[in-house]
Amino acid sequence: MSPRTPAQFDAIRSKRIQEIKDAALRLFARDGYANTSISKIAREVGVSKGLLYNYFSSKEELLAAILEEGFAFAGELLAEVQSISDPVERLRTMIEHTFAHVAEQVDYWRLYTSLAFQPAAGEVVGRMMESGGTPQLVLEFTVDAFRQMQHPDPEREAWLLAAALDGIFMHYLQIGEEYPLEKMKRYLL
Repeated sequence: MSPRTPAQFDAIRSKRIQEIKDAALRLFARDGYANTSISKIAREVGVSKGLLYNYFSSKEELLAAILEEGFAFAGELLAEVQSISDPVERLRTMIEHTFAHVAEQVDYWRLYTSLAFQPAAGEVVGRMMESGGTPQLVLEFTVDAFRQMQHPDPEREAWLLAAALDGIFMHYLQIGEEYPLEKMKRYLL
Protein backbone atom coordinates (compact mmCIF):
# COMPACT_ATOMS: atom_id res chain seq x y z
CA MET A 1 0.00 0.00 0.00
CA SER A 2 1.39 3.39 -0.94
CA PRO A 3 1.73 6.22 1.60
CA ARG A 4 -1.22 8.57 1.96
CA THR A 5 -1.14 12.03 0.48
CA PRO A 6 -1.81 15.18 2.52
CA ALA A 7 -5.19 15.43 0.78
CA GLN A 8 -6.07 11.90 1.91
CA PHE A 9 -5.06 12.70 5.50
CA ASP A 10 -7.21 15.84 5.37
CA ALA A 11 -10.17 13.83 4.08
CA ILE A 12 -9.74 11.23 6.84
CA ARG A 13 -9.47 13.97 9.47
CA SER A 14 -12.56 15.78 8.15
CA LYS A 15 -14.54 12.54 8.15
CA ARG A 16 -13.50 11.74 11.73
CA ILE A 17 -14.36 15.26 12.92
CA GLN A 18 -17.83 14.92 11.40
CA GLU A 19 -18.28 11.49 13.02
CA ILE A 20 -17.36 12.98 16.40
CA LYS A 21 -19.72 15.94 15.95
CA ASP A 22 -22.56 13.66 14.82
CA ALA A 23 -22.11 11.33 17.82
CA ALA A 24 -21.85 14.24 20.25
CA LEU A 25 -24.97 15.82 18.77
CA ARG A 26 -26.95 12.58 19.19
CA LEU A 27 -25.77 12.18 22.80
CA PHE A 28 -26.21 15.85 23.74
CA ALA A 29 -29.74 15.81 22.28
CA ARG A 30 -30.69 12.53 23.95
CA ASP A 31 -28.91 12.75 27.32
CA GLY A 32 -28.26 16.46 27.72
CA TYR A 33 -25.01 18.37 27.51
CA ALA A 34 -24.20 18.10 31.22
CA ASN A 35 -24.84 14.34 31.25
CA THR A 36 -22.62 13.61 28.26
CA SER A 37 -18.92 13.14 28.92
CA ILE A 38 -16.04 13.13 26.48
CA SER A 39 -15.55 9.46 27.41
CA LYS A 40 -19.14 8.68 26.41
CA ILE A 41 -18.67 10.45 23.07
CA ALA A 42 -15.39 8.61 22.44
CA ARG A 43 -17.11 5.26 23.14
CA GLU A 44 -19.96 6.17 20.78
CA VAL A 45 -17.49 6.98 17.99
CA GLY A 46 -15.27 3.99 18.77
CA VAL A 47 -12.10 5.95 19.50
CA SER A 48 -10.04 6.54 22.60
CA LYS A 49 -10.64 9.59 24.73
CA GLY A 50 -7.07 10.72 23.97
CA LEU A 51 -7.67 10.52 20.23
CA LEU A 52 -10.86 12.54 20.56
CA TYR A 53 -8.84 15.26 22.30
CA ASN A 54 -6.64 15.43 19.17
CA TYR A 55 -9.69 16.78 17.38
CA PHE A 56 -11.37 18.86 20.11
CA SER A 57 -9.62 20.27 23.17
CA SER A 58 -12.77 20.22 25.31
CA LYS A 59 -16.44 19.37 25.41
CA GLU A 60 -17.15 23.10 25.17
CA GLU A 61 -15.16 23.37 21.93
CA LEU A 62 -17.07 20.40 20.53
CA LEU A 63 -20.40 21.98 21.47
CA ALA A 64 -19.34 25.27 19.87
CA ALA A 65 -18.42 23.42 16.65
CA ILE A 66 -21.84 21.74 16.56
CA LEU A 67 -23.64 25.03 17.19
CA GLU A 68 -21.58 26.85 14.56
CA GLU A 69 -22.57 24.20 12.03
CA GLY A 70 -26.22 24.75 12.93
CA PHE A 71 -25.84 28.53 12.89
CA ALA A 72 -24.43 28.20 9.38
CA PHE A 73 -27.94 27.22 8.25
CA ALA A 74 -29.32 30.51 9.57
CA GLY A 75 -26.49 32.47 7.95
CA GLU A 76 -27.12 30.81 4.60
CA LEU A 77 -30.85 31.45 4.94
CA LEU A 78 -30.29 35.12 5.74
CA ALA A 79 -28.05 35.46 2.69
CA GLU A 80 -30.71 33.78 0.54
CA VAL A 81 -33.63 35.94 1.69
CA GLN A 82 -31.76 39.27 1.57
CA SER A 83 -32.56 39.51 -2.13
CA ILE A 84 -36.33 39.41 -1.47
CA SER A 85 -37.49 43.02 -1.48
CA ASP A 86 -40.92 42.53 0.11
CA PRO A 87 -40.43 42.27 3.91
CA VAL A 88 -43.56 40.12 4.35
CA GLU A 89 -42.31 37.64 1.75
CA ARG A 90 -38.82 37.75 3.30
CA LEU A 91 -40.21 36.78 6.73
CA ARG A 92 -42.53 34.17 5.20
CA THR A 93 -39.61 32.53 3.38
CA MET A 94 -37.47 32.58 6.51
CA ILE A 95 -40.24 30.99 8.59
CA GLU A 96 -40.95 28.29 5.97
CA HIS A 97 -37.26 27.34 5.71
CA THR A 98 -36.87 27.32 9.49
CA PHE A 99 -39.86 25.00 9.94
CA ALA A 100 -38.40 22.64 7.33
CA HIS A 101 -34.98 22.71 9.01
CA VAL A 102 -36.47 21.91 12.42
CA ALA A 103 -38.36 18.94 10.96
CA GLU A 104 -35.20 17.67 9.20
CA GLN A 105 -32.65 18.34 11.98
CA VAL A 106 -34.53 17.23 15.09
CA ASP A 107 -31.42 16.34 17.13
CA TYR A 108 -29.80 19.70 16.48
CA TRP A 109 -32.91 21.62 17.48
CA ARG A 110 -33.52 19.38 20.49
CA LEU A 111 -30.00 20.24 21.64
CA TYR A 112 -30.30 23.93 20.82
CA THR A 113 -33.59 24.40 22.70
CA SER A 114 -32.39 22.38 25.69
CA LEU A 115 -29.29 24.54 26.13
CA ALA A 116 -31.35 27.32 27.68
CA PHE A 117 -31.95 24.98 30.62
CA GLN A 118 -28.37 23.76 30.97
CA PRO A 119 -26.27 26.44 32.70
CA ALA A 120 -22.88 25.00 31.72
CA ALA A 121 -23.82 24.92 28.06
CA GLY A 122 -25.56 28.26 28.32
CA GLU A 123 -22.18 29.92 28.80
CA VAL A 124 -21.01 28.63 25.41
CA VAL A 125 -24.20 29.87 23.74
CA GLY A 126 -23.96 33.19 25.58
CA ARG A 127 -20.42 33.79 24.33
CA MET A 128 -21.53 33.03 20.78
CA MET A 129 -24.47 35.44 21.08
CA GLU A 130 -22.33 38.21 22.60
CA SER A 131 -19.90 37.98 19.73
CA GLY A 132 -22.63 39.01 17.30
CA GLY A 133 -23.35 35.45 16.25
CA THR A 134 -26.03 34.27 13.88
CA PRO A 135 -28.94 34.29 16.38
CA GLN A 136 -28.32 38.00 16.94
CA LEU A 137 -28.24 38.58 13.16
CA VAL A 138 -31.56 36.73 12.77
CA LEU A 139 -33.13 38.94 15.43
CA GLU A 140 -31.80 42.09 13.74
CA PHE A 141 -33.08 40.83 10.38
CA THR A 142 -36.54 40.26 11.87
CA VAL A 143 -36.62 43.68 13.55
CA ASP A 144 -35.64 45.26 10.24
CA ALA A 145 -38.42 43.42 8.38
CA PHE A 146 -41.03 44.62 10.90
CA ARG A 147 -39.60 48.13 10.68
CA GLN A 148 -40.00 48.05 6.87
CA MET A 149 -43.61 46.94 7.41
CA GLN A 150 -43.95 50.08 9.56
CA HIS A 151 -44.91 48.11 12.64
CA PRO A 152 -45.28 50.47 15.64
CA ASP A 153 -42.84 48.42 17.78
CA PRO A 154 -40.67 46.29 15.48
CA GLU A 155 -38.34 45.07 18.22
CA ARG A 156 -41.19 43.83 20.41
CA GLU A 157 -42.82 42.14 17.42
CA ALA A 158 -39.55 40.40 16.52
CA TRP A 159 -39.18 39.11 20.09
CA LEU A 160 -42.81 37.93 20.05
CA LEU A 161 -42.25 36.05 16.79
CA ALA A 162 -39.08 34.49 18.21
CA ALA A 163 -40.97 33.43 21.35
CA ALA A 164 -43.81 31.95 19.28
CA LEU A 165 -41.36 30.00 17.14
CA ASP A 166 -39.47 28.79 20.22
CA GLY A 167 -42.71 27.57 21.78
CA ILE A 168 -43.91 25.84 18.63
CA PHE A 169 -40.57 24.12 18.11
CA MET A 170 -40.27 23.06 21.76
CA HIS A 171 -43.70 21.47 21.62
CA TYR A 172 -42.87 19.72 18.35
CA LEU A 173 -39.58 18.42 19.76
CA GLN A 174 -41.30 17.12 22.89
CA ILE A 175 -44.43 15.66 21.30
CA GLY A 176 -42.99 14.54 17.98
CA GLU A 177 -44.92 13.70 14.84
CA GLU A 178 -48.28 14.04 16.59
CA TYR A 179 -47.73 17.78 17.01
CA PRO A 180 -49.47 19.77 14.23
CA LEU A 181 -46.28 21.46 13.00
CA GLU A 182 -47.58 22.11 9.49
CA LYS A 183 -50.82 23.54 10.84
CA MET A 184 -48.90 25.88 13.17
CA LYS A 185 -46.75 27.03 10.25
CA ARG A 186 -49.84 27.86 8.20
CA TYR A 187 -51.29 29.74 11.18
CA LEU A 188 -48.15 31.89 11.49
CA LEU A 189 -48.00 32.59 7.79
